[in-house]
Amino acid sequence: MPSRMLTHLGALAPVVAFVACAHATTPGRAALPPETSPGNAALADPRAAREDGGAPDLRLASATVLAQGLAPSTSVLVLDATSVYWFDQAKGLSRAPKAGGAPTALWPDARHGRLQEHASIAIDDANIYMTVDTSDATEPGRQRLLRQSKHDGTTQVLAQLEGGTIAGVVLDEANIYWVQNGSIMRAAKQGSVRAVRIASGQMPRPHLAVDDARVFWVSHVDDGGNRFVIRAAPKTGGVASAVVKNVERTAALLVDATNVYWTSGTKVMAASKTSGVAVQLAEAKSWVGGIASDATHLYFTVPADPTQMSPEGTVWRVAKDGSTTTLLTTSAKRPTGVAVDADSVFWTSWGTPELPHDGTLSMQAKPH
Repeated sequence: MPSRMLTHLGALAPVVAFVACAHATTPGRAALPPETSPGNAALADPRAAREDGGAPDLRLASATVLAQGLAPSTSVLVLDATSVYWFDQAKGLSRAPKAGGAPTALWPDARHGRLQEHASIAIDDANIYMTVDTSDATEPGRQRLLRQSKHDGTTQVLAQLEGGTIAGVVLDEANIYWVQNGSIMRAAKQGSVRAVRIASGQMPRPHLAVDDARVFWVSHVDDGGNRFVIRAAPKTGGVASAVVKNVERTAALLVDATNVYWTSGTKVMAASKTSGVAVQLAEAKSWVGGIASDATHLYFTVPADPTQMSPEGTVWRVAKDGSTTTLLTTSAKRPTGVAVDADSVFWTSWGTPELPHDGTLSMQAKPH
């Protein structure tokens, strides 16, 4: 598996509750399929996916390249009202207008981040929050949680470790949440940044998600095997409970009002927060790169088919109730991060393997 694979997608930006094809039930509101449901079969060959899947013949817009000459270093991609943000190997934390235009390097020090799966970005109206590994030859293993002002670019260290893990920053209206070694941490956005430990001894994966009441994470089960469990605890602290058991190693975690979503290798998975029954929504031919969510669908990238010597990749969406899967584009060259707003899907691509800084930022209108 390529070392540049993200842990979280779009997953790492806060997702609480973000059109669909015609069905008898309201898309995204229906209950997940029962435990006996086989889930979707493996995604069909990209160019035949819509025919073979039986989905309506949606009108798909063509993709627009917004920026070129990029070198995305992870599958982290987040949006605000006007811009797209990502980590770039050459320029560090970067931003580009949604309407297209030259990228701006906001924090060049992030270009040398080593532990890429620990990198994450979350944004609000005033600030950009990020977790990065800023290690160098003189300070190995330095993990940081940073806040950068959108107004004047001032960057502040909120938490730092010399060795260990800081990862998975997410936000709600009042607080910051992150993974710090074996603990789940919280701090207020305003006033002094005094960290509060929500849960400890968790062996967490480096990604989080929050809803109105709880914070969710994935923990390794220390039983000598390779098993994981999705846990949750009240944001104010308290007893952590298991939400989904027997989970394969995850690379992203999202939640909405009723369900939990994650990726495991080639699979896109979901489970009800109340029943904890896991179902497969989609399975790709290769590992899933980034994932994002709106109110009714999940969007994900598949960087390439490893059985073919080609830089081609695909971008997909799957209904949250598992009813339809739609291929959005086959024109992406090794797509990585993905993010969505009300009208559009955005993704970064690594580009052609043999060409340095051949990556792109692209956009496509959502199908209706």
